[in-house]
Amino acid sequence: MLFVLAIFLASCDTATENNTINESEKNKSIQPNTEKPNNSFNEKTYDMTHDSVDVEGLPKEFVSNDEIDALDKALQYEYRAHASFKTVIDKFGEIEPFTSIVKAEENQASELEKIYEKYELEVPSNNWEDFDPGFESISEACEGGVQVEIANIILYNSLFNQIDNKDIIAVFTSLKNVAQFKHLGAFQRCAARKNH
Repeated sequence: MLFVLAIFLASCDTATENNTINESEKNKSIQPNTEKPNNSFNEKTYDMTHDSVDVEGLPKEFVSNDEIDALDKALQYEYRAHASFKTVIDKFGEIEPFTSIVKAEENQASELEKIYEKYELEVPSNNWEDFDPGFESISEACEGGVQVEIANIILYNSLFNQIDNKDIIAVFTSLKNVAQFKHLGAFQRCAARKNH
């Protein structure tokens, strides 16, 4: 599963000279989920959506090239995560938490696309529609989901160094929080199930 994390981080090009996360920052920013695993596992009881941001209600500010780069990385990551989880559904059927999180990933991409529209920027095409991470079982997919969400949190933490517009900060914060406090826990519970 570390291989999955490495692939996701490499493909999103999150490590730059001015933009790396050291081990202490990583441990500080990703809180472990201490809940006991729920082996009956009905994720329908969990809300997998992020807090929507009123992008238009926040000031329109100058958008730097660094901010455009950060938006591009975030959006491509959301596209790739969506494709990864959709592939799981295509292979193994409508299973939670994948079904709920695929819908959430669509909404998260739309939230980022609102920023592009606000600033009249061209929305990058989705290069990941046919991506298959190669999970061979539901158990492996759940473990992969944990790694995908950890990589997502690390990505957003690194991108905060490139942005200062209030609307972009608000959206990135919302998307990082849903990965950290909702999706990661859902995949951890999924991975802890005994009956895959």
